[in-house]
Amino acid sequence: MKSFEIIIKNSKCVILSTSYVNPLSDLNIIEKELNKKQFNGEVCFDLLLSNGKDDRFIKANYNSGFDLSSFFPLKDISPSILELCKFFYEENLNLVDNSILTKAQKFLLRKGKLL
Repeated sequence: MKSFEIIIKNSKCVILSTSYVNPLSDLNIIEKELNKKQFNGEVCFDLLLSNGKDDRFIKANYNSGFDLSSFFPLKDISPSILELCKFFYEENLNLVDNSILTKAQKFLLRKGKLL
């Protein structure tokens, strides 16, 4: 099972964690997939399932490879990115069980309240 899912929509790229394993540990695999998709631009990582609610979002610049100096925590998340993340987790509730979230957070996520 991959530690991430890549969603590119309206020239925005979001990489979502799919378990307790942090996708940042698979940057080389992510780079290969982004190159196949011919994506260049800003990437938003949603690390909810691997980091929890704190330190959830990170942004980075991608141009045929990640600029490692461009990785920064992201505090102001656009509504379109939040909606995309919410839809992903609603459609993939089975992933929630294999996360670091507490039982209470898992319950809230299943009810659509944690996002």
